[in-house]
Amino acid sequence: MLGHHFFMHTIVIMDLTSAQRVQILSLASHTSQTQNEIARNVGCTQSAVSKLLRKHRETGSISPSREGKCGRKRIISERLSNRILQVSKKDPTMHATEIKEEIGAPADHLSTRRIREHLQRSGRSAYRPMKKPLLTTAMKSKRFLWAKHYSHWTEHDWAKVSYYELLNFSLSPIISFSFYR
Repeated sequence: MLGHHFFMHTIVIMDLTSAQRVQILSLASHTSQTQNEIARNVGCTQSAVSKLLRKHRETGSISPSREGKCGRKRIISERLSNRILQVSKKDPTMHATEIKEEIGAPADHLSTRRIREHLQRSGRSAYRPMKKPLLTTAMKSKRFLWAKHYSHWTEHDWAKVSYYELLNFSLSPIISFSFYR
């Protein structure tokens, strides 16, 4: 759709702060704003506003019922995360399977997919292999001898030759784009 701009609001899902809880309660009781408007003003989701207001109606409290660390336990510990990144930085061309084998027992419970996802989240992206093969030393010497052999040719001599294909090649590897996981 040309000419139309759509703006999306990114909302990070996390527990409401005590200030947000008080603000939601005061906006709901002292204004005629809808739950969606309150959510936009406070910076949370409409469902968070709805749940807080329901809890206040039913219990009279707005304090969170959960305490301490909430959510799913991390599968990759901080120590294992550092080890994965260390191995990846030591040899950037290493595949996730090879990283898992290098780390050994601490990574046995991890899948290679989980290791790949962890590396991507940490900014260690993978790349596709190069499509063009590099020239070997033997190929370079043959090309040099060929060039030496035909160095005396004139422009008129070269005009008689027809080229059917132009081949692409690279003399040195591009390290950042030569591997994949």
